[in-house]
Amino acid sequence: MHESFNKDNPADYTRSWFAWANTLFGELIIKVYAEYPDLL
Repeated sequence: MHESFNKDNPADYTRSWFAWANTLFGELIIKVYAEYPDLL
């Protein structure tokens, strides 16, 4: 995920890697896998 992007040009963003957002997404995937494995 990106930190932010330009609404007129989605290819223009502030950082290509935004660690905390990616970490939260990873935690979500692990939680879903542990609690609802049939969803994945």
